[in-house]
Amino acid sequence: YEDAYKYLKGIPEFHNTLGYFYYKADIYDKAIDEFKKAVEIEPADHIFHFNLGTAYLNNGEYSKALDEYEIVRKCEFGYTIQHVLNKNIEIAVIKQNIEADPLQSGTAYNYFEVAKLWFERGSYKKAINELKTALKLSPDFYEAKLLLGMCYEATFKYNEAKKIYKELLKRGHNHQIEERLKEIEK
Repeated sequence: YEDAYKYLKGIPEFHNTLGYFYYKADIYDKAIDEFKKAVEIEPADHIFHFNLGTAYLNNGEYSKALDEYEIVRKCEFGYTIQHVLNKNIEIAVIKQNIEADPLQSGTAYNYFEVAKLWFERGSYKKAINELKTALKLSPDFYEAKLLLGMCYEATFKYNEAKKIYKELLKRGHNHQIEERLKEIEK
């Protein structure tokens, strides 16, 4: 590894790839370091800025994430990842507002909104964490419980999903939940 690093350290794609592996391992500080190196070598590459912004986002550095995403927006080919970029910007803005004023912005609904964005991106574990916070703030938040059940289902935690779905059915008939429950119990 150390020999390879010596020979490849000036290649931005190497740093981007190494940053990606750190990112996937949830080692965001090292991912940020590697993505920064890629950006320093090739500052015009919008993917490197996007990856750096996403590492910042996952590391809780929302302002820095937004700075990187703004660079991506201005890049010639930034439109190619516009859908994901917009979702990440929404997450960063909501989380930044919650941190800035937790009493005003830290409502269950804000955490639920972030969870929906993570869910749409397939980041179910992150969605689950946001939903747990939302439900601590508002234990009877029906939509948050439903999405939590869907996240558990998506991560193959069927017993947890069934428990939530059954709890929601006690509140009243819901065809969608009944169908989800039938699917799981097959």
